[in-house]
Amino acid sequence: FVDPGLENSDILDRLQNMKRIIEIEKPDIIHSNTSVVWEGALGAKLQGIIHIWHIHEILENHPRLKPLFPLPLVHWGIDLLSDSVVVVSNAVKERLSGIIQPEKLVTVHNGIDGERFAQINGASIRQELALPTDTTLAVSIGTVIKEKGYDHLIEAACLVKKKQGNVKFIIVGDGTTQRVRELKEKIRSLNLKDCVY
Repeated sequence: FVDPGLENSDILDRLQNMKRIIEIEKPDIIHSNTSVVWEGALGAKLQGIIHIWHIHEILENHPRLKPLFPLPLVHWGIDLLSDSVVVVSNAVKERLSGIIQPEKLVTVHNGIDGERFAQINGASIRQELALPTDTTLAVSIGTVIKEKGYDHLIEAACLVKKKQGNVKFIIVGDGTTQRVRELKEKIRSLNLKDCVY
C-alpha cells in the first residue's frame, strides 16, 4: 500500500530493521496495528513468531490507502501471515469473512467505558464555552483530516442553524495547522463562529 508516511521508505530497509529488533528483543508475539504496514507480519513469519494483525480499515475504495497489489492478493497475504486477525467492527469482519479463515477472525470493538468518566470533576464543556444547559451539543471526535468529512459537518451545521438555533457543534481532534486553518475559514465564511467550535 502507498501510505503518505511511508512512501519514501524502502520496505527492505524496514524489514531489515524489524529483523534486528526481533533479534534483540526476542518477542513471543508481534502485533501489527494496520493493514498498511507489513514488515511486522513478514518479520514474524521469517522468524517463526506468532503474528496478530489488527485491522481497522476496509480497503475497498479507501480514500487514502491505495493497494500496490490486487486486493485478493493483499487479503490472501493477511491470512497467510497471521495467526489471528483482530477486527474493530462487524463491518470489517463481514468484509473479511470468506477471505480470512473464520477461526482467525476476532472482533474487538474500539471504544471506551463511559462510566470511567462519569465522575470527572472540573468545568464542563458547557461552562467552558458559556453554553446554556438547554443547548443541544453535537460533538465529533477524531483526527482532523479531509477524509473524516468535517467539511460536510460544517455544511450540515449551517443547515441546522437555519432551522434550529440552539444546536452547537464541537470538533475535537488533532490536525495539521493548514487543515485546522481551512476549517476555521469555512466556519467564518459560513457565519458559524457562534455555532461551531
